[in-house]
Amino acid sequence: MGLSEIKKKFMLKNAKEKKKVEIMFKELEKIIEKIKDLREDIKRFQKRWGKYISEKPELISTLSLELLGIGNLSNDLEMKLALDILSISREKNVTLIPLSDLVTYVKEKNVGIPITLDSVERALKNLMKRKLIKGLVVIDGVKYVQIKDFDADIESILKTFGDRESITITDIVKELGWDIKRAEKTLEEMERMGLVVKEEYPPRYLLVKID
Repeated sequence: MGLSEIKKKFMLKNAKEKKKVEIMFKELEKIIEKIKDLREDIKRFQKRWGKYISEKPELISTLSLELLGIGNLSNDLEMKLALDILSISREKNVTLIPLSDLVTYVKEKNVGIPITLDSVERALKNLMKRKLIKGLVVIDGVKYVQIKDFDADIESILKTFGDRESITITDIVKELGWDIKRAEKTLEEMERMGLVVKEEYPPRYLLVKID
């Protein structure tokens, strides 16, 4: 039902207050027009600056999430959780965070506030929708939050082991100080991109030379 139909129906029921109703709906129409204009302004802002802001996490904590297009969060708590998640991702500086660990970190930032897995996942979905984090992945039955692309990790492997013919997960863990899951996931992505070839026996990854 459009605003004009709502107005007509309401006025029929409140005929004695016609003038007051007219004034109320005129004000409402002006507000709706302002909201429409604001939405267009936000779209233009997002188109021009959204990618830049997402690449500069230090800006996120000082800018309103409304401007980043996350104004649809259902309440202030979810908005705060979204900011906390972005803050944690910067502090930890990792590509993957186990979802269970992330929930623990968020709870540590919100002592005394009942934080549930469901509320954290809702905040994550909004961040994923706005492409501020990559998404959720499952490795060996464990759910992880993928914070960013693996580009930087792949670059680290190529820079460290580029002169070798093959590498193992143990090599990466030892040389780069990563956990096993991070190493596995990065190698999987490299295999998908054709940068390495996996061999089962002995377990290793052959580096594809790039000219």
